[in-house]
Amino acid sequence: MQIIEWQDFERVELRVGTVISAAPNAKATKPAYVLQVDLGELGIRTSSAQLTAHYRADELVGRQVLCVCNFAPKRIAGFGGGALQKLGVVPQQIPGADLYPALERGVIDGAEWVSPADDEKLGFNRVAQFYYYPGWWEWAPSIDMMVNQRAWNALPRHFQAVLEAACAEGWHWMAARYDTLNPAALRRLVASGTQLRAFPRDVMLASHKATQELYQEIGAGNARFRTIHEGWERFRQDQQAWFRIAEDSQANFLAVVAQQQRG
Repeated sequence: MQIIEWQDFERVELRVGTVISAAPNAKATKPAYVLQVDLGELGIRTSSAQLTAHYRADELVGRQVLCVCNFAPKRIAGFGGGALQKLGVVPQQIPGADLYPALERGVIDGAEWVSPADDEKLGFNRVAQFYYYPGWWEWAPSIDMMVNQRAWNALPRHFQAVLEAACAEGWHWMAARYDTLNPAALRRLVASGTQLRAFPRDVMLASHKATQELYQEIGAGNARFRTIHEGWERFRQDQQAWFRIAEDSQANFLAVVAQQQRG
C-alpha cells in the first residue's frame, strides 16, 4: 500500500452529489452503470460504476454519493479504455452531447469519437488542437443487428433473406459513406489548424501489450469470449498478412509517388 502525505489528502475535492440517472454501460468490459450525478455548482458529471451486483439502475436514482471532483480524467471508453487504464489513463463514459463542453472546460484531457467527418460536425477542432492516429482501439466502424433466436427461427426463409440483405446493405453503405466523407473532412480539419500526431511506437507497443493482457483477463473468466476471441485472432492475423501484400504495399507506394509529384 502506498503511503500519502496529509497535504495530498487536503488537495482532494470531495463533494456530495445526487444521482439523477443510471443506465447500463454498454461499452464497459465489466458490468457497470453509467451514472449522471448532480453536483450543484459544479454541474452534472458522468461516471461509470460497477454496482450492478448490488443495485438495480432505478434504485440508484435519487441516492446521494460521495465524489472526488478534481481528478484529471481522460475519456476513452470500451476495450480501449480498459487497456489504457492499465497505462494510467482514467476512463470516463460521457454522452456525446457533453464532450465538447467537457473538453472546453478542461474537465477531460481528450476524447475518442468516431471519425474526421463526425468529429468536424461536433467542432472538436475548436477545443482540441491535436488529432492522434491510428485509432487502434477501433479500426473501423461496424454495426450489428441482434435478433432473438426464436424470433429468427420463426421467420419464413424469404424474410430471413430480406433481413440479411438489408443488414449487409446498411453495413456496406455506412462504411463506404465514411470512406467518402473522411478525406475531405480531414483536410478541412488540418486547414483549420488541427495538428495530426502519430502515436509514438513505444506508446503503440505498450497499448498493444495492455490490450492483449486485458483480453487474457476477460477470457479467463468468460469461456464464451475466449472461444470467440481465439477464432477472431487467427482470422485477424491471416488478414493482416494478406493486406500487407494486397493493400498496404500499394497504398504506401502510391503515397510515395504522390509525395514526389508534389515535391
